[in-house]
Amino acid sequence: MAEAPDHPWRAEFLEALRLLARASERLSERGLPRPVLVGGGAVEFYSGSALMTGDIDVTTPVQTELEEELRRLGFVRPSGAGVSLRGWIHPAIGLGFEIVGSSPMGGGIDPARLRLVAPIGEAARFRILSVEDLIADRMGHMPAAPPPRCSARRKPCFAFIPMPIAPILTGAFERRRSMTMAPKTYAADPEGVPLSMAELGRDLLRRRAETGIADLPRNSGKRRTPSKRALLKAIEEAGGKW
Repeated sequence: MAEAPDHPWRAEFLEALRLLARASERLSERGLPRPVLVGGGAVEFYSGSALMTGDIDVTTPVQTELEEELRRLGFVRPSGAGVSLRGWIHPAIGLGFEIVGSSPMGGGIDPARLRLVAPIGEAARFRILSVEDLIADRMGHMPAAPPPRCSARRKPCFAFIPMPIAPILTGAFERRRSMTMAPKTYAADPEGVPLSMAELGRDLLRRRAETGIADLPRNSGKRRTPSKRALLKAIEEAGGKW
């Protein structure tokens, strides 16, 4: 009987992170910025695969160069009507990558807050949103509630200007950060000290055992973009399951 792994991530996701790290390392060696893991992939990372994603979102200002490295690592672009030009699939692991922008959160975060990660069993590294910025980003994608109505004529009680919540939370974080000591993780070294994925995995397993929470609700998938739906369909057709 095989021993249970000492980390919570599913094997396919962990392999995808290793491939992302290799592509990231090759870009860094070329003097180019590392891609940043965002979206559902970042959620799966911090939740220890309790919440799973079918594709992995990344941002990069050098999309062409990143795609070159993905192709060298065995990724292929799915073909067919409606398929996203930003999506890539790795046939061996049944997961895909989608390049969703040039910078995380529209460039509204301090690059020093990005975490550097070395996946388990891999020396290469990749970057990921901090968990605080990830929460702000997820909240920023939530639909805003309509303003209350004051009278039978159904006019708003006040001038209501909808705006994403992410810039508000990011600004608050910056004000708090300016009043505290900068994180030691990013002191002096622009690359920072890599987050230990093995240590994080053990901590996630310990917390999961303490809380007794075994299953979390899945994403309903009702708000996916057309390109996201096309990529996930291509992943399923290639045999990927998540």
